[in-house]
Amino acid sequence: MRNQYSSSVPEYIGRSMRRVEDRRLITGQGRYANDIKPEGTLHVAFCRSPVPHARIRAVDRTSATEMPGVVAVWTAEDLPEIAVGLSDFGPRGLEQRGRPILNRDEVNYAGEAYALVVAETNYGAHDAAEAMLAELDPLPAVAGGLNAIADGAPLVHGDMKSNIANSTPTQFGDIKAAFATDSVVAKVRLKADRVAGAAMEPRCVTAAYDAETDGLKVWTSTQSIFGVRNAIASIAGLPEERVRVIAEDVGGGFGAKGMVFPEEVLTALVAWRLKKAATWTADRSEDGATTAQAHGSAIDLEIAADRTGKLRGLRGRIVHDVGAYAGSGAGQPVIIIGHMLSAYVLPAMDIEQKSHRAAADPVHHRPSRGSWRIYLRQRRLPQAPRPRRRDDRHEARRQRKAHRRRFRLLCRVDRVRPGRAGEGTARQGRDRAPLHRLDTRRPGPRNHGGPCRCGQAGLAFREDQGHRGRHGQRPVRAADRG
Repeated sequence: MRNQYSSSVPEYIGRSMRRVEDRRLITGQGRYANDIKPEGTLHVAFCRSPVPHARIRAVDRTSATEMPGVVAVWTAEDLPEIAVGLSDFGPRGLEQRGRPILNRDEVNYAGEAYALVVAETNYGAHDAAEAMLAELDPLPAVAGGLNAIADGAPLVHGDMKSNIANSTPTQFGDIKAAFATDSVVAKVRLKADRVAGAAMEPRCVTAAYDAETDGLKVWTSTQSIFGVRNAIASIAGLPEERVRVIAEDVGGGFGAKGMVFPEEVLTALVAWRLKKAATWTADRSEDGATTAQAHGSAIDLEIAADRTGKLRGLRGRIVHDVGAYAGSGAGQPVIIIGHMLSAYVLPAMDIEQKSHRAAADPVHHRPSRGSWRIYLRQRRLPQAPRPRRRDDRHEARRQRKAHRRRFRLLCRVDRVRPGRAGEGTARQGRDRAPLHRLDTRRPGPRNHGGPCRCGQAGLAFREDQGHRGRHGQRPVRAADRG
């Protein structure tokens, strides 16, 4: 379908685009959420649990409320609108619990907030938060993937039957035949501990009451402006069009800022209730302890091949830590399994994925997008058996050549045509040429009229796509970006 923008597509494809934001950013003229300070802005600080698991017996706010400059001290009892919490992320079948915005009865990871303080100054807010006295009754806690699913492991949530939030098999092909007695089998165990995305700019948010619309304006360091808007509107009981969320400049995200956080909702509620601007900025320790982390996976795999090294099947188990509550990383095992296939022809697979809860903050999946999955694939495949006999080596060489021919036939490139973004498939046609026949040396201006080298790339698996079809391949799109 052609539209008014179609004619402008060709002039941008294949060109180096001039960056226009660098001078402003490197000369200190960037504008971040913490730079927004309307007159009379109030400051927010949070009271957080120092232990990974505890029951909240009582919270004494007397000392904090009597401190000079303190405007308000709130717990979950003072904010009934937050009782619904934030929704869980995760694949189908995941046991849903929701993420508390302020916990009322039980904290489930170190750093989880149970109260907030609003004061006229940042130092005043933090001093009052430290003066809060909370009676916390410590409970057994569990961390680490394999520990959480072990027999007798402490439950992260007392009303759960186990810490396993989801257990799903991914199966296709005849896995029993793939691991027959004539197959050569290799095993590998891989583990990736949790990691945190430490952005230069910690999480911060500023919210202000908008008298013109009787709504809210929110500046936040986020990668999910519409998610934040929808959450704030839902909790505050406002139409979405009266909540405007702005992310002008963001000092790093790495995916860790790609979900809604309780602090964004609570700072907006402070501004809405008090009809004054309010701001919160995490310090470095607070940001590291409460911003979503990634990885936390343990993987056991077995790969089967014939005597020539041709793959027959893959089986194993993925144990994934989603944290006390499900963040965007709860769906990570599904993505990992899809990326295991990549461009390889794999006739059979049987992978069991177990997602479990642990006394830790929720995980997201973006920092692991490339490195963990590539590491997984490149560590697994070298374990595959190599042919030893002379006849087997000749057969393996023949199969590799045949595979290269099939791959060249698959990776045919469209001429990019004006039209819908991403249009242009790699199907065969008279106006398409195999990659290995494309002329990589053509006249061009870069060498003063001399030959100009053109890069080629064959995309055999699209990022975040998951496996499709019998062997996981998907038709290649020349204009796709992975």
